[in-house]
Amino acid sequence: MKSNKTINQVYHIASHEIFTSRSWVRILSKILNTESKLFLVPSIFTDKYLGGINEYGKTDDKYSPPLLRNYPYIHDLSKSDIDFDFKTTKVENWLTQTVDYYLNLSDFKNSKGYENRDLEIKLGTGWENKFKNLQDSFEFD
Repeated sequence: MKSNKTINQVYHIASHEIFTSRSWVRILSKILNTESKLFLVPSIFTDKYLGGINEYGKTDDKYSPPLLRNYPYIHDLSKSDIDFDFKTTKVENWLTQTVDYYLNLSDFKNSKGYENRDLEIKLGTGWENKFKNLQDSFEFD
């Protein structure tokens, strides 16, 4: 990045790949060698039933798990690509190292919002059961 072209410039730095909640879970499950069960609960229900604190500790806001937050955002990395040939590390590589660190090397405690995990699981399994019932009884003419 040491170049006259990059002086006093602002760059967006992120992955070139776009990941969904489903793809993050798939990648993490592979890294952890676990079988995952993913419940895709619409945000209208997570917003309604996962009340509490947000990631900043504000009690007047609803808690929303990180992968469920509704931030419409599309990043443009073209300036970084052109000005200094920006490249990223494959997500599987850096995420494997991050998981290893938190599982084996760190004394880091649970992240903010983890106290809501049981409620998240309860909402997910409840949604899945109700959704299955709807699918079983749904008819469209």
